[in-house]
Amino acid sequence: MKFRDLSLALAALVMLSPGMSYAASSSSTLGDLVQGAGVDLIKPLTICIVTICYLLAFYLVGVGLIRIRDATSPHHGHDKTVMSGIYRLIAGGAFAALPDILGSGMMTFFGAVTGEQTLDGTAPGAVSDCLASTSSTDSTLTCVAQNIGINLVPVGIKFMFAGAYIVGLCMIANTIHKMATQPQGGHHGSHQGKNFAKLMMGTVCCALPSLISAIAVTLGYGTSSVISPTGIAVNTSSVPSVLSYTGDGTTGSTLTSLDELISWLFVILVMFGVASIIRGLMHLNASIDGGGGKGGMASGMTHIVGGVLLTNGKLATCKILMTFVGSGMGFCS
Repeated sequence: MKFRDLSLALAALVMLSPGMSYAASSSSTLGDLVQGAGVDLIKPLTICIVTICYLLAFYLVGVGLIRIRDATSPHHGHDKTVMSGIYRLIAGGAFAALPDILGSGMMTFFGAVTGEQTLDGTAPGAVSDCLASTSSTDSTLTCVAQNIGINLVPVGIKFMFAGAYIVGLCMIANTIHKMATQPQGGHHGSHQGKNFAKLMMGTVCCALPSLISAIAVTLGYGTSSVISPTGIAVNTSSVPSVLSYTGDGTTGSTLTSLDELISWLFVILVMFGVASIIRGLMHLNASIDGGGGKGGMASGMTHIVGGVLLTNGKLATCKILMTFVGSGMGFCS
């Protein structure tokens, strides 16, 4: 049975089983909708993938042992049979260890460990009535930006991280299966580079916050990066200090009066930055598959670096202004 067929069969079993079925939670805002999708969809999908990993582990170990046994038979004994059996044993062990290595083993789903990839406990922030509580256009825009920043952005970012985690887990599992079952000899060696690149891409998707943090440190943001391996600075109540803007008196009355609006726009840009990074990873993956070429690789890197700059919009603006104007205009404080 192909890996894809097994995945689809178990996914259907999860969705159709009464004990495992999930329905979308009632919602009145986009943040509630994303929160419901994260809890009601991503978690059971992760459980499904983890189950597939364990089943494939047993299957590959069994097939590997059978092939090694057959290698001792005078009718089947040859080196390729032995090696194919060993490859399957190694792949089976990798499948068994994969979920726990990535922090999504069985103990995670039975409550002993809290998985970073789920959205449990991340409730969207409460929104305000922007038409009833404001008296000017500027304050109305600020209210709208604040509603987006506290209701949609935090859960939206975590939803994208969770989705990237699911894709990465599937990519790693599929690559391990291919490495264990593809024919030996011939073009076998030419596939190894692609397989290892796929493994690296899957690992990056599973550890996306760490990638963003590493690039931010490389670009000179240090510990001021909005996204770190331990979490994100964006919350459901206020603007984080690293994104908060306050005019320094040299920007004139216009920017000074828009301090709060600018701060919330920086918060919203974090979500678009993460989306740009994920799009960049898609371009890189297409290049690995042979569909993007060198242009796809360059486009992917551009999207990733640009996305990291967007997630740290205030500090990026500071560096740009200091370079071209010689004044931070309040963005560097």
